[in-house]
Amino acid sequence: MKILHLNYYDIEGGAAVAMYRLHQLLKKNKNIESNLLVFSKKKDMPDIISSSNIINKKTNYLKRKLCFQFTKYQKVYSKSTHSLNIFSSGILNTINKIKPDIVHLHWVNNEFISIKEISRIDLPTVWTFYDMWPMCGAEHYTADKRYIEGYNKENRPIENNGIDLNKFIWKLKYENWKNKDFKVVCLSEWHKKEANKSKLFKNYIIETIPPPIDFLCWKDIPKKIAQGKLKLDNSKIYLLFGAANGTNDRRKGFDLLIEILNKNFHNNKKIHLLTFGNISDQDRINLKIPTTNLGHIKYDDYEKLRLIYSASNLTLLPSKLEAFGQVGLESLACKTPLISFRNTGPEDMIEHKKNGYLSNYLDKEDFSNGIKWYLDLTQEEIKTINDYSRQSVLKKFDEKIILDKYLKIYNSFS
Repeated sequence: MKILHLNYYDIEGGAAVAMYRLHQLLKKNKNIESNLLVFSKKKDMPDIISSSNIINKKTNYLKRKLCFQFTKYQKVYSKSTHSLNIFSSGILNTINKIKPDIVHLHWVNNEFISIKEISRIDLPTVWTFYDMWPMCGAEHYTADKRYIEGYNKENRPIENNGIDLNKFIWKLKYENWKNKDFKVVCLSEWHKKEANKSKLFKNYIIETIPPPIDFLCWKDIPKKIAQGKLKLDNSKIYLLFGAANGTNDRRKGFDLLIEILNKNFHNNKKIHLLTFGNISDQDRINLKIPTTNLGHIKYDDYEKLRLIYSASNLTLLPSKLEAFGQVGLESLACKTPLISFRNTGPEDMIEHKKNGYLSNYLDKEDFSNGIKWYLDLTQEEIKTINDYSRQSVLKKFDEKIILDKYLKIYNSFS
């Protein structure tokens, strides 16, 4: 069986990392030939095929710039989290030359493939959703309910007084995909629930399969050793916030975290915040507790990330909307418990007060209670929770379970 995975990047970003890990798993199966078709290729491997050349790169850049300009004609919460996928890329010719048995779509934005081209893939198609874009208009995440009802004039946000671009893109998807037979995969139960509610995918059978993780790679380092290597003071309690785009993506909830920490923990001299990703100057100014930013960490710099997770006492995921949250899974694998909100993707990972704390949705006081719960634990209780953090994800997110679920989907086409 020949599987062709499509993603804009081969290794950059959460979706690319998850796709690449699945690709590596599939390669262990002698009955599967797995290849990646990407636009931006960083790894020099024969089974990673790039659809780009110098002309394509320049063309793609112009398409993305033009699409970004389009988004300026509507008032939206975040222009950086909108994708149009309206320009033809010619990628269908490449797919047909490769002749796969199954096409597996992953994160296909940045004008990698158009909405119309997706409808014209004349092969069995699996699509793993990594955000809400497939079920929405142009948004990658949204808190409004237009994706449930269908985008119309009546449910248009009041503050959006420009072009209703989200409605235009949603209608384009609806017209092109309404008869398309996708096998859909979501990363978490919350993610699946939202897709099942959407007008575009409410009639689809949707599977929940989390992203795979190599537990031989992701494992803890003794805390004092990890803290020593990062030149941290082992008398402090380190709270960790990590995100690729740092605080630039407000969906990740760093604004909530600032309020929580400033209000409840600014007088606690033992608390120290660790961050990785880009932290804006204004966010640094707003924080009233000591903070160390470890900067941008590459997704495949496992050793550095393992050090960071292992050196931390508690990982904080205050995301307002999150399909899964791989930072959480990696943290738990490194024996560092987690605090997050209910009704988000990370809920699938957390067993309340066993490997972390689940606070009520967007409840800042309850999130604060989670941190206080951890601070009140004895050293013996902390060791039990840390050990169970890893045990819980070893059991639930074992790569064989994930592989078997995908193989079952692939085999359902035959």
